[in-house]
Amino acid sequence: IRIVEHGKIDLAELLDVRGFNLNADLGGGMTLRPLAPAGKSSDRITSLVLRSDKPLNLDRLSEFMNELLEDHGKQLLRYKGVLNIEDEPRKMVFQGVLKLYGFDWDTEWAEGEPRESVIVFIADELPEEKIRAGFAAMVG
Repeated sequence: IRIVEHGKIDLAELLDVRGFNLNADLGGGMTLRPLAPAGKSSDRITSLVLRSDKPLNLDRLSEFMNELLEDHGKQLLRYKGVLNIEDEPRKMVFQGVLKLYGFDWDTEWAEGEPRESVIVFIADELPEEKIRAGFAAMVG
């Protein structure tokens, strides 16, 4: 058992590896081929950006995120954001994968810095209009 704080641990203790070398010889026989025929693209994986210049209520934000994760957590491949929480001088940062996410308080907003909340989702077939409507309702 290893005790860690905020995930800080020497990777060799976890993985028993000697590191990853980007310059390693990959061998001469490797070829690359497209996964889909040229000219065709998959529209399933998309990104969605939500923005607000209004401070967010933490309770309403939690309800919005919990509902989003419950309904679409398996579709949320990656998401992250920097949030302006009402009555809070610090930025809230968060990130997640699928239904797993974490958040923490960051530095205070700088003098003159625009206090804007931005959330970015990368997802598989996400109902964009429904989520935008839910976010707009949460912002008020």
